[in-house]
Amino acid sequence: MSEADLKRLMVQGVRPSGMPIAPQHPYAFYKILTPRDLDAIAAYIRSAAPVKNAVQPPVYKAAMQAPSIPGAEKPFDEAALADPVKRGFYLATIAHCMECHSRRPDGTQDFKGWYGKGGHEMKGPFGAVTVSNITSHPKSGIGAWSDAEIKRALTQGVGRDGRPFKLPMARQGYFSKMTETDLNALVAWLRTVPPLE
Repeated sequence: MSEADLKRLMVQGVRPSGMPIAPQHPYAFYKILTPRDLDAIAAYIRSAAPVKNAVQPPVYKAAMQAPSIPGAEKPFDEAALADPVKRGFYLATIAHCMECHSRRPDGTQDFKGWYGKGGHEMKGPFGAVTVSNITSHPKSGIGAWSDAEIKRALTQGVGRDGRPFKLPMARQGYFSKMTETDLNALVAWLRTVPPLE
């Protein structure tokens, strides 16, 4: 793939042949990438050592259109990242936080009426986990959590009650590498997520 092909695949979900990729690749969450970050990701991927691996052509049995995330339909510019709330939204989007936290109990993605509410039960080798409400609701969500408690949840994978998170939310290996500025931005953005009970 050319660099342009790779970037198109990342943010539009389309192969060089024009065939769409499976929506499991979260390209809808990458449309927001700044040109600089998209360039960096493409450079990193292209720097990986090649591995020969014959892959059968895909057979898709699901819808091929990934839903758009409101406010993340197009690339951010670097100036927007100076605003802590916008920066937090940017970071949460590329981390695809709302991929899970905006699913209704039946698994339907709802970025408008269910944004951050959680409730979907995920099942896997980790067992069954009900996705938490991360809206600013003071009782049902994380609105009453302190900034330190939110940061601890992200960087240490520990809930307010001290219990460790299960997969797939046990992502502290990633969030613990974030700068304090980026963690503060995530917290600032989370405070703006409308409260849903």
